[in-house]
Amino acid sequence: MKPLFVFTLLAAMATSVWSHSVPDIAKRLEQLLAQTPAAFSVVEFQDYIDQQLARRALPSGSDHVIIAETLIQQHPQIFEQTPTDWQQLTLASIDQYNHRFATTLEQLQQIPPTSRYWPSAMLMKARTEVMLGEFEAAEASCKSLLLKASTLVVSACLSDARSNQDANLQAIIQQARSSQAAFQPQDASFQHTNQGGLSKAVPQSESRAVPQAGPQAESRTLPRYMDVWLSQLHAEYLEQQSHHDTDSHQQAFKVLDSIAQRYPADSLPVAFWAQWADSALATQQYQAVIHTLPQLYAKDSLMDDALMLRVSEAWLHSQPRARDAKRWKSLIAHRIHYRLHNQASVHAYEISRYYHNIKGNHTKALHWARANLNDNRSWRDQQWLQQVKNSR
Repeated sequence: MKPLFVFTLLAAMATSVWSHSVPDIAKRLEQLLAQTPAAFSVVEFQDYIDQQLARRALPSGSDHVIIAETLIQQHPQIFEQTPTDWQQLTLASIDQYNHRFATTLEQLQQIPPTSRYWPSAMLMKARTEVMLGEFEAAEASCKSLLLKASTLVVSACLSDARSNQDANLQAIIQQARSSQAAFQPQDASFQHTNQGGLSKAVPQSESRAVPQAGPQAESRTLPRYMDVWLSQLHAEYLEQQSHHDTDSHQQAFKVLDSIAQRYPADSLPVAFWAQWADSALATQQYQAVIHTLPQLYAKDSLMDDALMLRVSEAWLHSQPRARDAKRWKSLIAHRIHYRLHNQASVHAYEISRYYHNIKGNHTKALHWARANLNDNRSWRDQQWLQQVKNSR
């Protein structure tokens, strides 16, 4: 079992909108762990870990990954030395979240094609390969799902692997969203995909709205997880084709905002809100970002770095001299300081974007953009590095 990096992760999350200190966060985590049952049966343990990981991409979701990892360490008698397929997928999900990509792939390769978890493993494998810049391998992983998953799932997977450049795949996605196409029953076998299995990551946050199929997958309407995921693909495609065309950015924002209006705000992943905020910023809807994102967090919860950064940018663009603008700039500066001090630079995109968009420090922005590309090699990370280089 790999060692836990609890204190590093806590330090990385140390400063929130509500100015939490490190002891405050440690105490909160202790309280959350204290609420877990004292003893588990094997089934109860599996259900509880699944519950924690299902929250990993939601607002304040990082705590739940720490809880899952801590509980696995605390219950070695349940988490077997020779892991089951479910345990392999669980470990892979945690490793992917923490950007331990090589270990992620090692875990996934242990799951055989005969396993009920194999489709989820292939989806997670494809997403991990995209993050590593191994696009041909990602395509192959997607294609391995042919006849084992619906055309819609395979098309969406391939769209991610091909950097959303395939217009034919996008046509399938758009048609599915507009018609609310039904899922094929076999998609109900997509168990334990979590917010990491089919994540549709962008540099600012690796977790996307992730297909997490269950009984509802046999519904005659598009399930929420798929609706959200496809909307992100569709919006991203529109923005990629825009070439700075304002109308395309507005269309992309409408696609995402329709999701924001349709579902409870706190049920949507952090990366969805980050993408929504980017579309809002691109169309100068600064007040929407300022008013919406902070409301996702209660006063006792920690705001994700990616969203805090975007609120700070919205204030900078709209009212840079306002008191709240200075407060948000101070908050994100404090968060970045903690991350650097504790070497919690796994998600270096936020650090690079902070120096580029908030501080205007090109040298540091370029340094962290390169560091980000060393960790994440997707086309989005390559695109960000090029953008920073061109902004000189």
